[in-house]
Amino acid sequence: MAAVSRELAEKPARARELTRAAGAVAVVSDGSAVLGLGNVGPQAALPVMEGKAMLFRGLGGVNGWPIVLSTQDPDE
Repeated sequence: MAAVSRELAEKPARARELTRAAGAVAVVSDGSAVLGLGNVGPQAALPVMEGKAMLFRGLGGVNGWPIVLSTQDPDE
C-alpha cells in the first residue's frame, strides 16, 4: 500500500487507475431533506441513501457508498 501511496504522491493522475476512485460516488445526507419527508435525521436517512446507492449500481454501473452525517451544522 505504501508503494501505491508514493506513486500517487508523485503522479496524482493515476488515482483512477490505482484506486477505487473510478466508478464510485458518495451518496451523502444529513437527513434534513429525505424524499420529501423533511428533516428525519441521519439514521432514518440511511435506508434511503442505501437505496440510492443501489440505483447508481443497477442503472449506471457506478458503485455508490451511502454516508450519513450526524450533524447539520455546516461548520462541522
